[in-house]
Amino acid sequence: MHQKNISRGSSYLSTATGKKRSRSSRSVKGKGIAIQGSHLRDSVENQEVKTTFIEDYEKFEEDVGEREDIMSEGKSSSPSPPVIPPSKKKKTSVVWECFPEDMIITIGDVRFVVCKFCNKRLKLQKIHSTTYLCPHMGQCVERKKAMGKQSSSKGQMLLNFQPIEENCPGLLTPPIVRSNAKYNHDMIREALAHMILIDELPFSFDEHISFNYFCSILQPLYERIGRKQVKSDCDRVVQAEAKQLKKFFKELRKISVTTDLWKSDAQNIEYMVITAHWVDQEWTLNKRIINFVHVPPPRNGETIAQALYNCFEDWGIQNKVFTITVDNASMNDKCIKSLKKDFKMDRSLVSGGNLFHIRCTAHIINLLVQDGINEIKDIIDKVRDNVKYVRASEVRQRDFASIAKICRIKERKLVLDCPTRWNSTYNMLNVALIFREVWPRYGAKDGNYLQYLPNEIEWKKLARVCDFLRVFNNDKEFDPVVASMVRSMIVKFDKYWGEVNLLMAVAIVMDPRYKLEFIKFVYPVLYGEYDAEIELDNLRHTLEELYHEYVELLSTDNPSLAPISQMESSTSYDSDIVLQWQAHRKKSQAKAVEKSELTMYLESDVFEFETSEGAKTKKFNVLHWWSVNQTKFPILSRMAAEILAVSISTVASENAFSAGGRVIDSYRASLAPKTVSMLMCGGDWIRAKHRVKKSIQI
Repeated sequence: MHQKNISRGSSYLSTATGKKRSRSSRSVKGKGIAIQGSHLRDSVENQEVKTTFIEDYEKFEEDVGEREDIMSEGKSSSPSPPVIPPSKKKKTSVVWECFPEDMIITIGDVRFVVCKFCNKRLKLQKIHSTTYLCPHMGQCVERKKAMGKQSSSKGQMLLNFQPIEENCPGLLTPPIVRSNAKYNHDMIREALAHMILIDELPFSFDEHISFNYFCSILQPLYERIGRKQVKSDCDRVVQAEAKQLKKFFKELRKISVTTDLWKSDAQNIEYMVITAHWVDQEWTLNKRIINFVHVPPPRNGETIAQALYNCFEDWGIQNKVFTITVDNASMNDKCIKSLKKDFKMDRSLVSGGNLFHIRCTAHIINLLVQDGINEIKDIIDKVRDNVKYVRASEVRQRDFASIAKICRIKERKLVLDCPTRWNSTYNMLNVALIFREVWPRYGAKDGNYLQYLPNEIEWKKLARVCDFLRVFNNDKEFDPVVASMVRSMIVKFDKYWGEVNLLMAVAIVMDPRYKLEFIKFVYPVLYGEYDAEIELDNLRHTLEELYHEYVELLSTDNPSLAPISQMESSTSYDSDIVLQWQAHRKKSQAKAVEKSELTMYLESDVFEFETSEGAKTKKFNVLHWWSVNQTKFPILSRMAAEILAVSISTVASENAFSAGGRVIDSYRASLAPKTVSMLMCGGDWIRAKHRVKKSIQI
């Protein structure tokens, strides 16, 4: 039995004659409480709690002594005036049930309230606010026990959670002892499945002893679920989310897709991830992983195309695919050609399929820079060998760091690049340049290192290259080192730019800050004056073609969106020739003054966001602008939403590979591809449902 003594003062009170007065105390005996669960049983024995209400203060000791003498002798006396004058307004806060007014005490000029359950003293604020008292009510163990006694009718009590008090916002949800407690095991299983999917945990997480101990303390009725049941629950949750997503896809008109391939090191098999992108009715950009499928060998264009088409059929979006974004692998070109044939037969391609194939711009930039830095490959190899040499030994790293400290360089760690990624190589070169003063000093200390040491001219070349890569400058005047890089990059740029510039130009026109004005300014720089006019005419033709296709498609679904020129006149011709002529004249005038939404949009001025009210506080949201102006441009706004939803890189799909590496680790290499797909897709959907954002690591 544990006894708890609460002392209210550091010494005994003295009477007016100098005699010490013993502290008054009282004993509180509680009822035995049995907390029952499936595998946990605990009991709280009868205990005696000694408490005191008398504080160590000398100013009122004589008055306190007189009160106790009167009470002990049983004599009646007139009550002393209250410390706080009674308020005319009735106190309605629930805190006064825990801190009654008759237990308010005063020490000097400070007044305190005392909890009637645990006798804890809290300072009373002058403004008579009660919000700060609420947290104690939620944490007071004695109060929970008292509430349990009141709610128990059979003498046996169970832990449960009560809702938050509405008139006491700071009151936490306290677990109390009740006889009518409810435990929903199905909801617990569903919540655990969500946790497994969101945090990428193994199915056996539920079998951990520490987790079960925590849950049993949190809820005595908790029952261990088991990994087989957890896997089954996760599958049911994913199936339910897939059903809702399919229902949502039925309401969409067009969906853009990105895809990429990834090989699992743990399983040594290759997966293909397919991600869908769209703008919903609330003008919010969304993306979901709709498949993470194993592609068996041999992997060629036809195999990938068949896997993509099967996925589209399973989701019922085979006639809704707007664009497909892939990397620059040759088998992807064959895949897109095969899919184009199938979609052209269904007549579901927009603009004749000119916008269907989107090359990943991130891969294009990587190829451009890789071709450029190949011009200084020998110098980069030297730097890479430097970094490898120092990082190969802990002693070398310590010596290198000590020299850097002497040179007052804050950077302490060298970076080794991934040769296939230009940004990784740039980071390695940039960090190596920071240690430019350290390298020769380290070479003087380590004789074996001199064979890797770059000379001063090579360091200067690297500095110029890093400056170029930092800003990715397009100036025409370069020094000889950078000029050779630019020539190699222009060759690769011309190879791929012609296939991606059209969609990017259309997307720029859909931005009200730029429209065609920006294209007219940039095209002469990219193509020259003569070719710029040809490219500009091609862009105008594509815009007109796209707009008319959207007019036909949307007017079929909603005839009210069709322009007047496409609507049949509802006026019935009268036999009178004059009435017929008047109706014909009105129709001709309507055709003459009618302008398409695209024409009105392009003829209007560009949106000056820099001078608007929100420019200083937030970034421009082009989707929000179209949502505000959708009543003015009902057809063009839907066209803009589907164009702006197109992803020009496969980064969204590649991001799933980082999660795939965590899901398929060395301990779970035996997972079936179907289970991996369930975990990857379900984790993405549940995180989106709970609005959980994970950091993107590329």
